[in-house]
Amino acid sequence: TRYWRDWSSDVCSSDLNQLESLPKFTNLPSLTYFYAHNNVMEGAIPSFADCPSLYYLILFNNKFTTYTQGSFSTLYSVNYIDISGNNLTQQAVDDVLADLLTNYNAVNRGRVTVNLRGNSIPSETGQEDLEILRSKGWSVTTS
Repeated sequence: TRYWRDWSSDVCSSDLNQLESLPKFTNLPSLTYFYAHNNVMEGAIPSFADCPSLYYLILFNNKFTTYTQGSFSTLYSVNYIDISGNNLTQQAVDDVLADLLTNYNAVNRGRVTVNLRGNSIPSETGQEDLEILRSKGWSVTTS
């Protein structure tokens, strides 16, 4: 759906508690806000690599367990990611953090907020990536 007040950007939203999966996202250069929280989606968080303008990504309270590597590494416009309340494994959390660090290293910027609460705790390697991001002005919360 398109947000009625902002015709310059695309918005996709679903909080109907019925989505079981997401399609592959391709050729969505104008997608800036994506909301699909409080649904029953399982498996891997899909790749958003073809959504270069994505600013807000809201996927909290689903049943995701894994992460598609590379999904967040090129989201250079992203400001807020909320994937809390899922069932991400420690490896998935580590992969998210590694991609976010790759993202930061490509486009140095602070003031990005990431919510990972309600998922597995990062490993030592993931914790190192987390601390680097925090030292660069990112607000990343974990369980």
